[in-house]
Amino acid sequence: MVLSSEIIPVLLSLLSSLMFAATFVLVKIGVNSSSTLAALWVTLSTNVVFL
Repeated sequence: MVLSSEIIPVLLSLLSSLMFAATFVLVKIGVNSSSTLAALWVTLSTNVVFL
């Protein structure tokens, strides 16, 4: 049981980073003319709202 309680935060942080990456890719694909900086800000704002 100790192992599972140590793994949960790692899995949550991994899930968070995967969500960040997926959102960035979707924003970049959805708005081809946007700059990378704009896509990063939209991605960050979206993830802050959901997390």
